[in-house]
Amino acid sequence: MTTKVVVGVFSPSVLARVVRRLGLFADQGLDIVEQPVASSSAQFRALLDGDLDMALTSPDNVLAYRSAPDNPLGETADLRTDLDAMRTVVQLRRKYTSPPIGGPDPLASALDPLDKLIDPRMTEAA
Repeated sequence: MTTKVVVGVFSPSVLARVVRRLGLFADQGLDIVEQPVASSSAQFRALLDGDLDMALTSPDNVLAYRSAPDNPLGETADLRTDLDAMRTVVQLRRKYTSPPIGGPDPLASALDPLDKLIDPRMTEAA
């Protein structure tokens, strides 16, 4: 039995091509279909509408579409990312940015506690 997985991408993944050509997706019963997207908002709209099964995107997009209601879609969703990617975003964000003047940090709820953002299936593989 083969499971089809539609992945929203901005450009074709070289790694996915290699894995496909080596037959490794097929060996795991996967048919990975890369679906080009025009923008982050189009990618997340398709993901939320069920047109995509997953999205290859920057972890900061996951933070925005999970935690900031003023994102381009105007809504938030229960989105997950992998642990290493999220750690990198949090470290860079804390190093190079400061909370807004005169108000709370809009992403504070997304960062504390961090484990709410992390898909446990990703941490099991690490």
